[in-house]
Amino acid sequence: MFVLMLAAGMSAPLLAHEGHDQVTVEKSAVALPGSRYAWVTSPATTAAEQDERVSTPQFREKMQAALDAELKAKGYQLVGASEADVLIAYRAGVRDVQQPVVHDYGSADTRQASLECTSDGCSQLVTRNGNGEPVLKVKSSDEIQAGLMVEVIDRTSLRVVWRAMDEGTAKANRASRVSLDRVAREILVELPRAPATP
Repeated sequence: MFVLMLAAGMSAPLLAHEGHDQVTVEKSAVALPGSRYAWVTSPATTAAEQDERVSTPQFREKMQAALDAELKAKGYQLVGASEADVLIAYRAGVRDVQQPVVHDYGSADTRQASLECTSDGCSQLVTRNGNGEPVLKVKSSDEIQAGLMVEVIDRTSLRVVWRAMDEGTAKANRASRVSLDRVAREILVELPRAPATP
């Protein structure tokens, strides 16, 4: 999961302009069973969800408030669980990863001399040290992967009626800040507006 890390106020270093961020609606709907909703608490079960950047009560409160505001703008009303037409749950996670960096220069490049290439290409794992001995070389890129999933569930049948996932990746030193309001707006953009009340 992703795209989220807690920061001061209502913002998070969430793969904004310097990374790749994508919202996918995994289960779409033309309309939901009703306009009244209640939250279901989702326990943090994975290491990404237990990361302190997304697991604190402060983060969860701000994330839920941002989602509430967007749901209200679409005509939905927050009520107690016994009165709800649908239940809504979300899960957020973040993790730091290292990706190996590979450059294939082929066998006919002027850069090969400094990389000690052979006719079969340059090794990405081994080079020579100052004494001419083969040594392991490691090049990697530090990245942040994060995500947010939102599910809307029919309260009577407990069947998922709508689901979206917001996933992203950014270089660790280039992750920029974006408001949780924006995160909520983007992940709920394709959620249908609340049905009119009779």
